[in-house]
Amino acid sequence: MLLAIALVHSLWATSLDGFTIDEPYHIAAGASYLRWGDYRLNPEHPPLVKLIVGLAMPPSVLHLTPLRSLREKEQEREYTQRAVFLQSDSARVRTRARAALLAFNTLLLAALGWVLWRIFGPGIALAALLLLALDPTVSAHMPVVMTDLPMALLGTISLGLVILALRNRLRRDWILLGIAAGLLLATKHSAPLIVLPLLLGCVAVLAWQAGHWQPVARQLLGLAAASVLSLAVLWSAYGFHYHESPGLNAQGQPVETFNRPLTAKIGDLRSPTMRRALTIAQNLHLVPRAYIWGLADTLRAGVEGRPIWVNAFGHSYQGKAPWWVPLADLIVKLPPAFLLLAIYGIALLLLGRLPGEVALPLAGFAAMAAFFMLFIAHNGIFYAGLRHWLFVVPLLAVCAATGAWFLWRSPVLWRRAVAVAAILWIAVTVIPQRRIWEYHNVLAGGSQNAWQGFLNESVDLGQRTPEFIAFYKSHIAPAPVMVGYMALEEQLQAAGVKVWEPRPEEIGNGDVNGWLCLRAPDVALRDWHDMPTMRSVQPTARFGNLLLYHGNFPLPRVAASILRFRALHPMAASGDPKLVEQYLLRSIHLDPDSAAAAIELGNFALGRGEREKALQWYALAQKDAANQPDIQSDIEHQMQIVKNAPPGMVPPLRNPSKE
Repeated sequence: MLLAIALVHSLWATSLDGFTIDEPYHIAAGASYLRWGDYRLNPEHPPLVKLIVGLAMPPSVLHLTPLRSLREKEQEREYTQRAVFLQSDSARVRTRARAALLAFNTLLLAALGWVLWRIFGPGIALAALLLLALDPTVSAHMPVVMTDLPMALLGTISLGLVILALRNRLRRDWILLGIAAGLLLATKHSAPLIVLPLLLGCVAVLAWQAGHWQPVARQLLGLAAASVLSLAVLWSAYGFHYHESPGLNAQGQPVETFNRPLTAKIGDLRSPTMRRALTIAQNLHLVPRAYIWGLADTLRAGVEGRPIWVNAFGHSYQGKAPWWVPLADLIVKLPPAFLLLAIYGIALLLLGRLPGEVALPLAGFAAMAAFFMLFIAHNGIFYAGLRHWLFVVPLLAVCAATGAWFLWRSPVLWRRAVAVAAILWIAVTVIPQRRIWEYHNVLAGGSQNAWQGFLNESVDLGQRTPEFIAFYKSHIAPAPVMVGYMALEEQLQAAGVKVWEPRPEEIGNGDVNGWLCLRAPDVALRDWHDMPTMRSVQPTARFGNLLLYHGNFPLPRVAASILRFRALHPMAASGDPKLVEQYLLRSIHLDPDSAAAAIELGNFALGRGEREKALQWYALAQKDAANQPDIQSDIEHQMQIVKNAPPGMVPPLRNPSKE
C-alpha cells in the first residue's frame, strides 16, 4: 500500500516534467554499455543506473550510431543527445526510461522498508516509508535517470544491514551487506563517503566487542567477505573489464578511448594526495579504469570545486560557499512537519526517552546523517543543491518516523492526534504540487518565489523545456529566441525551435531585441547583477522557473555569456580556433569579469608564442577569479611557468569551465 502511494504520488507529481539535462546522456551511455561492452561514455558516473535504463532501450527504441573518438564532455553530450532527440522518438525513450527507474526505485524502497522493519519493527518502518512516499525530493527523483536517489536508498539500506549484521551475527546479513555496498559503489562516485565510514564503524564496534571478551572471529570473516563481495559487485557492473573499451590497436594493446586521457584527468587534480591515491589504484588495477576516471572527475568537480554560482536566501557565492548553505537547502526543501518530526525524534534520542532497542540503531542513523552533512558543509561545493546530499533525507525520515511512532504509542489522545496531524500536514502541502522538483517550503517563499533567493540544480534542471517548446510554436515561431534556460540544443532542434545564435559583429553593445527565454534563478542571481534592467520587468509568460520576455533590453553580460558559451563549448571541440578567439574577444569586451574567457584568450596567445600577451590575459583572469582562490592559484602557477620556461614549451592552462 505504501509503495503504491509512493508510485502514484511520483507519477502525479512528475508526469508533466521533461528530461533533466543529464538524462539523455545517461540513457544513451547505458545503452552503449549493454550493446558494445564499451564504457567510454559518461565515465563520471558508475554504470548501475545507466545499465538499468539501458535494459529498457533496445535498438528499436534508441538508435545509436557507431562509437567514435570523442573529445571532452561536449562531444559526448552531443553524441548522446542526438541519439535521443534526433535519431529516436524522444517521447518513447522518456516513457520507457521513466518506467524503468520508477520500478527500480520502488524496489529499493521495498528493500529499505524490509530492513527497517527488521531493525525497528513495523511501526517505525511503515512511518518512514510513508514519509518517503510523500517527500517532495524523493518523489521528484523516483522516475529520473539520475544517480542521487538510488545512492540515497542504497546507502540507507547498507547502513541498516551493518546494524543488523553487528547485532544479529547472521551470515545472511553480511552477504546482503556486500551486495548492497557493491551496488552502492556502482551507483555514484560519492558512495565511498558512505562505505568507508560504515567499514570503519564495523571495525570500531568489533574492536570494542573484542575488548569486552566477546567472540568476533566470525564477525571479522563476515566483514571481510562483505568487503570482497562489494568489490566483486562493482567489477560486475563493468562486466569485469579493466579497460573502458574492448578494442586493441595494431600492436595488440588496449586503446584509450575516454574523452580526456586518464592520466590527464588524474593530473587535473590539485591535491598531490588524491593524485597519488588514484595513480596507485590505476597501477594495481584495484578497480576498472572507468571508475578511476569518474572518481577523478568527482573529486575535481565535487571536492576541489567548479566555478559555478549558487544562491541561498539571496546570498550569492561562486565556487565554494559558506558551511550553512547545504543546511539552508535542506531546511527549505523538506516539508515543515517532516522537519519538526525529525527534530523531535532526534531530541527524544538525546534526552534518553527511547527504549534501548530503538535508541541504539537510531543513534547510528542520526550519527551518519550528522557526519554526512558535516562533510558536505566543510567541503563547500553546493551547486547541485539537495540532490547531492539526498542521502540525508531517508536518514532523517527514520528519525521523523521515530518521533511519530513515539507520539502514536502514547496513551494521551492529543499526542496521538499530533502524529496524525503532522502526516496530514505533509500530505496537504505536498500532494497538490504538480511540479514537485520545484517544491520549496514557506521558509524559501514557497515554490512560486523560491527562485528569488535560491539557485542550484534542485530548483530547476531543465524540466520546463516542453512548455517552452509549446509556447514557441504557438506564440514565437518562426522568429528566433535567445535561450538562457537549461534547454538542450538537440531537443530544441528536433522541435523546430530557432535559437538566436549571433556572430560577434551582430552583438553591438549588448542590446537584446526580441524574445528571451531565461531560467528564473539566474535572473535574480547576485541581485540582478547580470541583468539589472530585468529587475522591474514582468515576464510575458512564465512556466514555473522558466521566464519568457519580449522587448528590447540592454543586456551586455547576457550577450557576452552567449558568445562565451558557444566559444568554450560547442565550437571549442570542432570549430575554427580563429573564430573561437573572435567570439571570446567580443565576449570579454562586453563582460570583462569572465575568468574563463580570459584564460582561453591567454591560451591562444601562448599558442602563438606571445608570452607578454598571454601573461596579460592570465593576469586579468586571476583578477576576475577573486572569489575563487583555487583557480587563482592555478593561474598563478601557470604564469610562473610561462615566465620561466622556454617559448613553445608551456602547455595551455586547463579551463575550469571544462569540468
